[in-house]
Amino acid sequence: MRNFAEKTVIVTGGGGALGRVAGLTFARHGANIVVGDRAGEAASRVADEIAAAGGTAIAAVADLSREEGARALMDRAVERFGRLDVLVNIAGVQSKRWIDEITREHWDETLHANLTSTFLCIQAAVPHMQAGGGGKIVNMSSFAVHGVPWFRQARQGRSAYAAAKAGIIGLTKTLAGELAELNINVNVVLPGPVRDPEDQVAIAGLEANPLVKTPPLALIPKRRYATPQDVANTILFFASDEADYITGESLNIAGGL
Repeated sequence: MRNFAEKTVIVTGGGGALGRVAGLTFARHGANIVVGDRAGEAASRVADEIAAAGGTAIAAVADLSREEGARALMDRAVERFGRLDVLVNIAGVQSKRWIDEITREHWDETLHANLTSTFLCIQAAVPHMQAGGGGKIVNMSSFAVHGVPWFRQARQGRSAYAAAKAGIIGLTKTLAGELAELNINVNVVLPGPVRDPEDQVAIAGLEANPLVKTPPLALIPKRRYATPQDVANTILFFASDEADYITGESLNIAGGL
């Protein structure tokens, strides 16, 4: 059932476009939401929006690329709501630099913001989920890892970002086996091009080279870009009781691209 009443859901990157819609979607199904984000103003804005819609949410500011930040976020959720049932790892950064422009600092920052933060959040969440009898973890990768461009230029300059996002897939599949005996499911979603229909702002996969600003819809069998709600619906499914027997899976959200 997609009934999350009394369940606690942490959404990292919850102040961003995808995190906002994910939080609102879980809240509509009864969950208590912890909006985690490095930007306190953005996190508070989303938490207030959830509350205004009749849901329950708190904002939590944390640097998730650091162990203490990840632990503090998980502890805050349990302190406020008494349990942790679902962790949605959306926090991350985009990166576009050619190989000769990538410094070691940029490489490390990209991996820390995407892959390391995901690992640290899971590591910090597991003891709380185990104490509650299990849980669901949904990670965020990217269609970019496939290296299948709509135009050749679309994937150029994405090596650091794609490496981090590919690492999230490997992390997901390995931890799914490791955590199954604790009744913790781990899955990963890979959004393709995402556009917010409300303001037409490109969110993911559409911010590449200006010459290839948007992939032609003719290349997408569904003839439209994904919306944040499409992504949120998939996350919600993986976190629901309906997906209790599904773990270690990666799912493209790309309209057949």
